[in-house]
Amino acid sequence: MTNKLNRSWSHRTISITVALIFFLGAGLAWGEEAAGPPEAGHHEDIPAVPAKIMAALNKINQGQRSSPKASGLSVQDGDTVKVESGRNVNIAVAGDHLNRLVTPFENPVVHTTDKAKVTVDGPVVYVSLPRGDGPTAMFITENGEPDPSISLTLIPRSISPREIRLVLNNSGVVSISGKSAKWEKSQAYVEAIEKVMIRTARGEIPPGYNLRYPVSYDPRPRCRLPVRVDCMQVLEGHNFIVTISKMTNVSSEPFLVDESACYQEGVRAVGVWPQVRLSPQQSTELYVVYQRDFGKQPRIRPNVLHMATNLGKEAKKKTKAKKRRSRSQSAADMELGLSDSDQNRP
Repeated sequence: MTNKLNRSWSHRTISITVALIFFLGAGLAWGEEAAGPPEAGHHEDIPAVPAKIMAALNKINQGQRSSPKASGLSVQDGDTVKVESGRNVNIAVAGDHLNRLVTPFENPVVHTTDKAKVTVDGPVVYVSLPRGDGPTAMFITENGEPDPSISLTLIPRSISPREIRLVLNNSGVVSISGKSAKWEKSQAYVEAIEKVMIRTARGEIPPGYNLRYPVSYDPRPRCRLPVRVDCMQVLEGHNFIVTISKMTNVSSEPFLVDESACYQEGVRAVGVWPQVRLSPQQSTELYVVYQRDFGKQPRIRPNVLHMATNLGKEAKKKTKAKKRRSRSQSAADMELGLSDSDQNRP
């Protein structure tokens, strides 16, 4: 269903087309093989591991590595670390001391093992790790929002306590917060979409939304129009993702932008501003609202009105197959009988 919404600010009008689509219904364990007693007559000289190498391995296993190259891992030891949602980052921290992680979340939630002592104070996470226990993995998310998530592997070392600022890669200056979920759920579904579109066209950021640059896994708008669409920004909320693109008329004729030409799977609303009619080479902003989980395939229930028909067809298929097998078996038996008769002839 399509609703035409008109909003006027300072005697200007923005045309927004809202489309709602409802659906019916995502340490390596080392096993040592039992060697057993050596076979008789089999001898093999195995050289001993040098003491220097054994000492280096012991330091790595105990989290006392002095150089990241010792284990071949890329370990971040700077004061500011860029992170990307879903990608693990190795960070060196002080073992047996308190470390301070400044996150981009307003109310972070930490998921980790019991051996890490964690305290949360606003956007800051304090972590203490026993140096002898080795690396510890953890995930940090905003309270109430599982995505984006920061995946870290903290490697304790014999260094001074550290303060590390975590910055989401390709993100803007806006922090992630749980406000977007509360703001969206405080109103009706259609009303939330309308307000997201209006605030985006005004140049505002909806409450709790994250403004960032587009990444590879973001949905990209496609329009069945003679235009070039360049996705420039992404607004990320709890239920919705908004792509903000530059739409340019690449034809030699002016035309009126038809928002319905930009609908695709997962799209909930399309809008253009400030120009609705584009002359050749003229540009305007294109806003497309997507449902965050539009890629998930709904579970389908069979329609009972067609079940009897389908069952009947399946029964007929089975009957025909059974008859074909029976005819084939009869022909084989007859051929076998003739062959036996031929063999018994004098």
